[in-house]
Amino acid sequence: MQVTFTREQYENIVKLAYLGEWMANSIRSEDTINEFDEILTYLLSFAKDAGHDAYVQYDEDMKQYIPSEKLEDELHDYVEDYNTETFWEELVHRLAERDMIKQFGAEAVQGMDFEERMDKEHPFLDTYYDEFEKKGIDTLEIKK
Repeated sequence: MQVTFTREQYENIVKLAYLGEWMANSIRSEDTINEFDEILTYLLSFAKDAGHDAYVQYDEDMKQYIPSEKLEDELHDYVEDYNTETFWEELVHRLAERDMIKQFGAEAVQGMDFEERMDKEHPFLDTYYDEFEKKGIDTLEIKK
C-alpha cells in the first residue's frame, strides 16, 4: 500500500500521531504501547523529505527519529487544553457519582437505567459545574 500526502497533510498527520501517542503513552512508565511509538517514529523518519525536518531530531542512542522541541512546543497548548478539560470533567463527574451513591446507595445507582441515572445525576453535575465555573478549586477542601 502506498499513501501520498501533501506537505500540509503530512504536517497534520505527524501532529495527530504525536498527540495520539502522547495521550496513550505519557501516563505509562514501563508498559508503553510500542505500536503507537513505532508509527510516530516511522512518520517522523519522512520529515526531512517532506520539508519538516524542524519537527524531528535523530537520537543516536535510540537509533531513531524523535519529536523535536519545536514540534512539542507547537502542540503544547493542545495538550494543556486537553488536560484542563479532562480534569474538570472527571472531577465533576466523580463528585456527582459520589454524591449520588451517598443519596441513593451504590446498589440503587448501579441498578438505574441510563435515562433515570442521567435525570438524577443532572442536578449534582449542575451544582459542581456552577461552583467550579465561579470559584475554580478555591472552595475545595479535604475534611478530616
